[in-house]
Amino acid sequence: KACRLAHHHTEEVIRQRKETLKNEKELEKIKDKRYLDFLDILLCAKDEDGKGLSDEEIRAEVDTFMFEGHDTTASGISWLLYCLAQHPEYQQKCREEIQELLEDHKQIEWELL
Repeated sequence: KACRLAHHHTEEVIRQRKETLKNEKELEKIKDKRYLDFLDILLCAKDEDGKGLSDEEIRAEVDTFMFEGHDTTASGISWLLYCLAQHPEYQQKCREEIQELLEDHKQIEWELL
């Protein structure tokens, strides 16, 4: 079920971006950008015969990119928590800084970060 949901989300993002690229002005803006988004690169890629990637191929690449990003983030957070557990003095400094930021707020909000 989770995999289907992720695939559906990816397919929807690809569909919306393809629709946007059908607009010639938008396509020119994208091609003029100094750095292209990963999805734009995949959507504009053509082989030597001028054939682009299929929707399934694009989805597979985007899924890999998205899931690897989540995996990297999870690993980074795990390492951070491990290090804080190994060094209670830094854990305490983090706690104090968060409490100072929160002051009278009951929860962390974007403007506090």
